[in-house]
Amino acid sequence: MRQLFIGFLTEGVTDIRFLKSVVENTLRNLAYEEYKSDLEIEVIPIELPEKGLKLQDKLITASKIGVDNFGMTLLCFQADSDDRKPDKAYNDRIRPAIKALQETNPKDYCHTVAPIVPVQETESWMLAERFIETRNWY
Repeated sequence: MRQLFIGFLTEGVTDIRFLKSVVENTLRNLAYEEYKSDLEIEVIPIELPEKGLKLQDKLITASKIGVDNFGMTLLCFQADSDDRKPDKAYNDRIRPAIKALQETNPKDYCHTVAPIVPVQETESWMLAERFIETRNWY
């Protein structure tokens, strides 16, 4: 059986709780289609030692931590769009961050990344989910 270790970086703790299962399920579904379940996937949240970093510094630091600590082969990272469309986030923050990461040594850093840009705040979805659960609406 093959293993895939995926690092997961989010902007906040509540984002991890909500998005981790979405990432896991999506990747498992893709892996099953491609490998017929001959692939074990582990999504590992990465905690950064510093707070207040720009996205590009977060991405580079998380890439290094994931490679060093668990041999990460893919880094999924979340960045809020802060807009109704994800275009501004991609152009202003994500593309420059990925470009900076690509300039690092691929032996020491994971260059395979998957950005996740929620347009709707995940906290809003979490509140809606809890409300539905308490009402037993399915």
